[in-house]
Amino acid sequence: MKKWAVAAMGLFLFLGNSAWGQDMEATTNDGRAVILMENHTWRFAETSSGGSAPSEPYKIPASSTRLVRSTRGDFGLWLDDSKWRIQRKKHSPDTMFEFQHKNGDAYAMVIAERITVPLKALRQVAIDNVKSVGKKTRVVREEKRMVNGHEVLLMKITTVIQFIPFVYYNYYYTGKIGSIQIITYTGANLFEEYKADFEDLLNGFVILGKRR
Repeated sequence: MKKWAVAAMGLFLFLGNSAWGQDMEATTNDGRAVILMENHTWRFAETSSGGSAPSEPYKIPASSTRLVRSTRGDFGLWLDDSKWRIQRKKHSPDTMFEFQHKNGDAYAMVIAERITVPLKALRQVAIDNVKSVGKKTRVVREEKRMVNGHEVLLMKITTVIQFIPFVYYNYYYTGKIGSIQIITYTGANLFEEYKADFEDLLNGFVILGKRR
C-alpha cells in the first residue's frame, strides 16, 4: 500500500471562516458543508437527511458472491472478489478487515467494536478524528439508509492529507452487536471512478447470527 494511502487510513479511528458578498461554502461546527448566500440565508451543500427516515432499501449486489465473515460471527460483508482483494497483512491492529481494489488506488476497511456507541456519538467521533488529522475537512453528504434490513448512516467526507485531497464514503452501524464502521476511500480525483464499486461493497454489509 502506498504511503499516502496508509496516511489516509489513519483517519478512520474514529470544519470554517466565511464572508458575505457572494454565495460561499462554509462548514458548521459538526462538520457539515453549507452554502452561505448573498441574502444572508444558507442551505446544506448537498441534501443531508441524517435525521430523517431511511431511504429506500439497499440490497446485496448480485455480483457480490463472497462472504467475508467477522471473527465474532455476528456480521459480514459480501463482496465481488473480482474487484476487491483482502489485505493479508493489515496496516493497523484496529481494523478487522482491509481491502484494496484490484484496479488501482481505492481502499476499504472494517472496524468493529463490541461496545454499542450511540450513532450520534459515533458520527461525531468520526468527524472529530478526521478534523484532527486532515485539513479543510467537510461532511458533504449524510443520510440514513436501510441496508439488508438494518439502518446505517452514510457519510461522505472530504479532507486534505499531506496536500492530497481525499474522499471517504462510509457506513456507520450501531446495535446490539456493537459499533461498526465500513470505510471506503480514494483520492478526490478518482472518487467518481470508484463510487459504484464503493456502493456495492458497502451494500454487502449484513448482520448474521452467531456461530454455535
